[in-house]
Amino acid sequence: LYYSTNVGDIDRRDVWRTPTAGGTPAQLTKGEGLETYPAPLASGAKVAVLYADPKQPQTVALVPAEGGKAEIIGAKLPADFPVNAHVVPEQVIVTAADGLKIHCQVFVPANIRPGEKRPALLFSHGGPSRQMLLGYHYLFFYHMAYAINQYFASKGYVVISVNYRAGIGYGRDFRMAPDRGAQG
Repeated sequence: LYYSTNVGDIDRRDVWRTPTAGGTPAQLTKGEGLETYPAPLASGAKVAVLYADPKQPQTVALVPAEGGKAEIIGAKLPADFPVNAHVVPEQVIVTAADGLKIHCQVFVPANIRPGEKRPALLFSHGGPSRQMLLGYHYLFFYHMAYAINQYFASKGYVVISVNYRAGIGYGRDFRMAPDRGAQG
């Protein structure tokens, strides 16, 4: 059984496998990539995935069935795609007034100098029932929302995207946090 999970890397997705007859799960991918929707090939040697990372929008890739680096086999990005304008977002964890730890992604413009002040945006995504990630998302709306954050960073803005209380990916206690209200 092949599956995608955030075990071991709470703000990304990796592919794991586990024997259907029981046994120990094995992690197949790790790193800055987000690998989702695994589908083993008939040969048994590779697993097809949808792959994305901080600078690569989602595409098709192959992962060795025993684990390793994803090899992109999908269409190449257009020559004018602004990959060099992308930044790698940073994971920042803030503590709410009630002590709950909230995961955020911070996009810092590439050309910012230490101590330099820049305009900032607080990005409110469509939550709470989703989770923004540290790369292009596997769901369409959040994929586009991530791209918008990259765009604003490329225009000189510092962007912080907050994962709401009651969002997915951080466990049941976070999802069902007290006083969350209907919209988190």
